[in-house]
Formats: sequence, C-alpha cells, structure tokens
Amino acid sequence: MANQNKQLKKMAKKALKNDKVSRKQSNKSVNEIGERLQIARARLNTIRNSSGKRELENIEDEALYPLTLASNYIPIKNIQNGVIETTDNRFLKICEVEPVNFDLKNEHEQEKIISSFEKYLRIAPKSFQVKCLSRKASVDRMISEIQKCKVEEKYEDVKELYDNQIDFIKKTARNEAISRRFFVTFEYESESRVEAGNRKKAERQLYDYEETARKYLKTCGNTVYETNEKKNHEQAKFIYDILNRNKAFDIPFEINITDVRQRYLSQNNKMDISSIPIRDYVSPQSIDFRNSRYVVIDGTYYSFMFLQSNGYHENEFYAWFSILTNLGEGIDADLFVRKYDRELMKDKVARSTRINKLRLNDTNAESQNTDNLTVSVDSGNFIKEGLKNNEDFYYVNTMITITAENLEALEYKVKEVKKYLKTNEYGITTCVNKQEAAYNSYMPFNTIDKQLDKQSKQNVLTKGLSMFYPFTSYEMSGNGGVMIGTAENSALVSLDNFNNHLYKNANMVILGTSGAGKTYDLNIIALRQRLMHIPVCIIAPLKAEEFARSCEKVKGSFITISPDSSNCINIMEIRPKSESNNKFIDGEIVSESSLLVEKVQDLLIFFALLVPDITYEEKQLIDEEIINTYKDFGITHDNKSLYNEDGTVKTMPILGDLYEKLMGNADTKRIANILKRLVTGSAKTFNQQTNVDLNNEYTVIDISRLTGDLLVVGMFVALNYVWSKAKEDRTKLKTIIIDELWKLLGSNELAAEYVLEIFKIIRGYGGSAIGATQDLGDFYSLAGGKFGKGIINNSKIKFVLQLEHDEACVVQKALNLNDNERDKIESFERGTAMLIANNNNMIVNFKASPLEHRYITTSRTDLEKIAMEEKRKMGA
Repeated sequence: MANQNKQLKKMAKKALKNDKVSRKQSNKSVNEIGERLQIARARLNTIRNSSGKRELENIEDEALYPLTLASNYIPIKNIQNGVIETTDNRFLKICEVEPVNFDLKNEHEQEKIISSFEKYLRIAPKSFQVKCLSRKASVDRMISEIQKCKVEEKYEDVKELYDNQIDFIKKTARNEAISRRFFVTFEYESESRVEAGNRKKAERQLYDYEETARKYLKTCGNTVYETNEKKNHEQAKFIYDILNRNKAFDIPFEINITDVRQRYLSQNNKMDISSIPIRDYVSPQSIDFRNSRYVVIDGTYYSFMFLQSNGYHENEFYAWFSILTNLGEGIDADLFVRKYDRELMKDKVARSTRINKLRLNDTNAESQNTDNLTVSVDSGNFIKEGLKNNEDFYYVNTMITITAENLEALEYKVKEVKKYLKTNEYGITTCVNKQEAAYNSYMPFNTIDKQLDKQSKQNVLTKGLSMFYPFTSYEMSGNGGVMIGTAENSALVSLDNFNNHLYKNANMVILGTSGAGKTYDLNIIALRQRLMHIPVCIIAPLKAEEFARSCEKVKGSFITISPDSSNCINIMEIRPKSESNNKFIDGEIVSESSLLVEKVQDLLIFFALLVPDITYEEKQLIDEEIINTYKDFGITHDNKSLYNEDGTVKTMPILGDLYEKLMGNADTKRIANILKRLVTGSAKTFNQQTNVDLNNEYTVIDISRLTGDLLVVGMFVALNYVWSKAKEDRTKLKTIIIDELWKLLGSNELAAEYVLEIFKIIRGYGGSAIGATQDLGDFYSLAGGKFGKGIINNSKIKFVLQLEHDEACVVQKALNLNDNERDKIESFERGTAMLIANNNNMIVNFKASPLEHRYITTSRTDLEKIAMEEKRKMGA
C-alpha cells in the first residue's frame, strides 16, 4: 500500500507539472487538461477501491485531487496562529489599515501626518508591501440586514420601501460607489539561517510589527484594525478578497469555504476536510497566462504596469501616492519597500561617487555621459548627506494593476491610465510578456519578480519615502448601518452610529443654513433607521408637515400638540422604567433614584420656561407643592408607590391639580395665575391625561402650531415625554431627533442643561440623540456657547451643510476646521455636507431613491407635481 501511495503521489506531481508547462508553452485547451485529470482521478479511485482501507488524513496535500490548477500558483503552505507560511518558507502577516482623508487636512495637519509616518518608517520592518485594492463597493451584508428587517416588518405596504431601498443600494454601488481597502504585508526577519524556520519567533516578531504599526499609524490618524479571534480565518479572508476581486463581491469567504469543501468531497470521495490545502480556499478558479498583454482570472481581465526607475518626480508633494490609489474602480496600486543597512550603504555610495567623479574628469567622456555622471554624482552626494543625518536608504517599487470585465474595457482603461500618468510626468511601462511574473508580484506576499524589480526599483531616503504616505483615501461604510449616500471620492457612505467600536456615542448634530437641506437629510436618516426597526421619534417645532408624508408611508404616529388639538401629553406623568431587563443587567440589588425626585426636577425646568423671571424662593415653594400634589394621589419618593395593588400604574395628577395647590398658597399665586392659561385658558389642552402613544416605531410630534413662549414650553413637554420613554429599557436601540435645536438652547439655561444632559447620557440607555439647527447665533448664545459646544463635543458624528460666511467661521472655530474646509462649506450645493467622524472629515452627497424622494422632498416644484398626480388619481 505504501508503494501505491508513493506511486500515486509521483503520478499526481508529474501530471500537475506537465499541466503547468503545457499552459506556458502551448495552447492546449482546458478540456484536454480536464480529460487527463479525469484519468488521474479514475486511477486514484481504483487504488482506493482495491485497498479497501486508506487513512486519508495521512495523505500529503499533493496527493489530493486539486479543485483547480489555479491553486498551484498560490504560494501558501499553511496559515497558523494568524501567520502565513509560504511555499518558499517565509512567514508573513497581513494587516488592514483604515485610511484618512488627507486632502481635507490643513497644511499643519498634513505636515504632522507626514512627520509621524517618517517616525514610523524609522522603526518599521526592513521589508513590507502596501496594497490598495479598489473595487465596486460591497453591499451584500448591508442588503442582508435590510432583508432580515423586511421579514420582521408587520405592514405589507411598508415592504415596498425595503425592496426599493435594496434596489437603490445595488444601483448606487454598481454605478457610483467605490470601496478602497489598504493592506500591509509584513515579513519575518530572522537573525540567522538557523532561526529562519522558527515559527514561534516569527509569530512573536510579526505580532510586534502589527502592534508597532497600530501605535505609530494611529498618530497619523489611521487605524490598524484589531485582529479578531479567528486569526487564521481573517488572514485567509484578506487573501481571498484580494485574489478574487469580483467573486468576493458576490460570494463571501464564509460561503466559499462551504463550497470548496463540498466540491472537494465530491471529487475525492470520503476524506478529512482538514486535509484540504488552504490555498484552495483562497484561490481563483482559473488563471489564464496565454496572452502576453493581459491575464484572465475567473473571466476578469488584468493588465499590469509599473513606474520606471527613472519615472518618479524629483520633487514630490505630500502623500503623492494617492494619485495612484485614486485612479478609479478596478485599479490597484502596490508599493514594495526594502530598507538596507545604513553603514554598508554609506561605503557603497561613497565608492560609487568616487568612481563617477573620476569618470567625470575623463576628458574623453561624451557630453551625454557627462550629464548622466553629473546627475549620479549629485545624487550620490545627496544620499551621503542624508545617511550622515541618520536617514535610512531604501529601494521602492511601484506597481499598478488595471482590471476590467472585458478586453475592450481593459484596453480603454490602460490607455487612459497611461495617458493620465504621462500627462503628470510619470514614467510608466506595461508588463508585456511578463504576465505570470507580474501576477506573482501582485499577490500580497511581499515578493516582486527579480526582472521587474530591476526595471522599477528607485532609491529613496527616509524623508523621501515619508512623502509616499499611501493611506489617504477615506471611506465610511458600516455593514449594520444605514446608507447615507456617496463621498466625494465615490466611496459609499453608510453609518452605523450605534457601533460602539467605532464611535464613543451614537449622537449626531446637523448644522446648516435655511434651505441647505437639513430636513431632507433628517428624513433620510430617520426613514432608513425606521426600516432597520430602530424606533425613531422626531420633535418638530417648525414645518412638521415636512415629515408627514414619510410618517404616513411607514404607518407612523403623527401627534399634534396645539391649543386646538385633542392630543395631550401630561407633563406631570411619571413613567416607570422596565424592570425585567434591568434585573438581568444589574442584579436584584439596584440602587435606584426616586422617580418622583426626577419628575420634580423636570417640572421645575418646565416652570422656568413658563415663567422666565421665576425667583429662587418661588422654585422652593413650587417644589413643596408638587410633592404635596403627588402625595394626594398616593405617590411618594418610594418608587413602589407608583403602582396599585394589582400592579397597574396609578392615575397621575394633571396640571389642574397642581394649579389648585398653587392657588391655595398666597406666595405662589403669581405662578398659578401664569399657569392658568394651560389649565382653563386658551391652552387648556395641556390639562389632560396623556392620550397619545409613543410605542410606534416612527413618531412625529408636531408642535409647530404653538407660538411665542408656548412653543418652548410645548417643545420641552414633548422632549420630556420622549426622554422618559427612551429610559424605559436600556437594551433597546432608539433615536430621538430634535429639529431646530436652537429653540431650546437659546431660551433658558435650565432647558439647555436638560438637552445637554440627554446628549451626555442617552448612550447609557441604548439611544442616539440627533439635533439639527440653523440659527447658530442662538445655538451658542447662552453661557458663552457652553451648551452648544457641549452638544457638539458629545456628538461623535457631525454633518455641516452649506453655511453663510459668518456662520461658517463660527463652525470653523468650534470644529477646528481649516480655511480650505470652511471655503468648501460655504460653496456646498443643497444636500451636500461635510461629514466629521472621529478624526476624519469627508464630503458626502446625501442620496434618496425616487420613491423616497417623493415622501421626503420639500421642494415647491416637486410638491406641485405630487399634488397634480394625486388629483389625477382621484379624477379631480
């Protein structure tokens, strides 16, 4: 049996070797190769059947029938503990880096980034590869989340919006959105040949490389993503995504694993799946090197080119490599970096410079040679000076990979890229007759073909290399979030503001002048969060009708609070918190504050808004009368007193009950007389028990019919009710949207403090507070702008729409923007905003589908068209 195994192994190796040679030297069809492999498989089955016993787990990888010849080109031997072992016995680790939007940084910030990158280069590994992968934005997970939410949707009419949203996301991703991912491949550097194969040392060293990169690149504003628990899976997935650019778009790595296992089992009969070579999980299905100008991989056409050794600019600008990383969809860029020993290079450069000087003094030298030698001598002196100043010497190579769905598109893109780079004075060469060598270099294994290396390598010192700074194209796309639109660089923008790994809180603030598109953008965010079954409550003090159509479409609740409305929110209602989940979270012993005390504090703010000149003494007296009023209803500081014996919540007092108490005290009659308007006067609708329900997933509270001081009072009543509802259950996500936030922030310090407190602590209740404002003067008017600044500082996500110059200057100072960013804000079109999240700023275009637009547009001409359409439907 052992001889049969050896014979089988020898036969398989020979067949694969012959296959590889035949692909290079002839044009034999894939069918012919397949026929020979079918014969090999038949022989394999014959041996299995004849023996009756075979321990398949002991078979070496080469003896297994391969899924595809393409896997032979993937130089992976194994992945273990998050470290890749290659077939040429090297150890590698791939890390993914989140880029920053370098172009929107001011000059000082850019200098700081380049300086920080230079510091990293000084302690970085001697050899590494940076890869930028540019492809159509992947939206599979986003769509999967929407489909899950659609299943949970109870209203059939609303499901139309889910289908519309899915189609819109697909269309946007296909036609506009580009996803750019940045990877760095580190290689283990052994100190001796003896330690070259020491996996444990390799793992420790590569882990140190990753942590060092994470620490230093953070000072540049970049994030090196944390390694997850499935380290091997993560490394394999990186390779799969890079080598299968189109397949990975449609088939996630996790699904591909299952597919590979099923196909292996079907071709190899019974076997241990642990015997499947890792390269088969990450390999494309087919690679065709038969053309001298391009490679065809799984139906996608690849063309490779590189910057010539003399094709670089002498004086590059900061982060110039972004020219290559932003060339467009399907165009990748690779940077190979190798550091050389400084002392050895000093001697080598000095010797070379001396020789060139001697040649330069040769009177027989031709004029052309003289020019070249002069350049060489000058370069040598420059390098010598840099090495003396403790700079390091590097060789770098730059490769560009262009992909397309067909040959015609590929040729067009190659032509345009060459034209663009030559226009910008870069020397570019296409890898004709070097397709296999170029593909081997394209793979993320820190290897460049020797011939390509010779033609493309360029020497550079540390400062010069820092100017390459490649991690510059920023995008924001969260799989669990909602799509917002597209960025200026065509990247898809989706926000998962509840992702506490990305954001310290889920709060947002939207700033913009009248007509800039605040309400439209709020509608987009609110509507799409509703589709994700995140309860949304909108408080609209002005133009609430602009939320009415979207509210009706999603079967929401539209509540109008006004003197002539039957709707009422009882400001004196105490809403008990849900204890079921709290007990699981905090245990049985929980020190809980008195809900009555909380309500008294809220009512004192209410009276401060109602009576702006209220005195400290009057507040003390009102405090006492409030407690007495609740006492009459059997409610005390003990939270258990809120319930009847049967467990139901007791009837709550209303303003009229408190009014009677205040009238009975001579010292509070002034307050009672002011309160009278809300009890028996024109606004007596406030003097009722709550008769509205906030359990709907989409609620709009319209207080736009309230005027003067009643508008501020009504806004606080609505906000107080919504806030108490939000605190009921900490385990559920929820969003509170406050439009025209300046109405509260500019009216009263107690009210402003109340709003700021919501922004500070709503995170602890699983919530998000979103505020929008246009009047920045009032927004910053109280306490020297304390409250406005506090809300901005407690909102990790900010949208700044078009602003007039004076307001733009205020925002510039508040958000620490540079002059370039301020100028852009002043020139924005409607619906364009600057998104500021964590340390990154990017320009975003909010996008709505035609169906969504119909329900959220505020344009007069659009509304006129909608009215005419509805009239025609009704036959009017």
